[in-house]
Amino acid sequence: MRRGFVQDMHHKIWLISSALSLNLLNLETSYKRSTRQKVKRSIMVARYMLKVLKASIPLQSNLSEP
Repeated sequence: MRRGFVQDMHHKIWLISSALSLNLLNLETSYKRSTRQKVKRSIMVARYMLKVLKASIPLQSNLSEP
């Protein structure tokens, strides 16, 4: 049975967001644990989730250059 357009889009969005989440967790290196443990920690500790998000932001931005 064929899935509908909306279901396909939800599936694609889920795939993209899960891949992005894993990449962000891998960028954060202060917590030396497995990805599964990082996922659990980011769910339970809001400060760690913010640290993961901050790790994805580059330190020097090229936006200020003309």
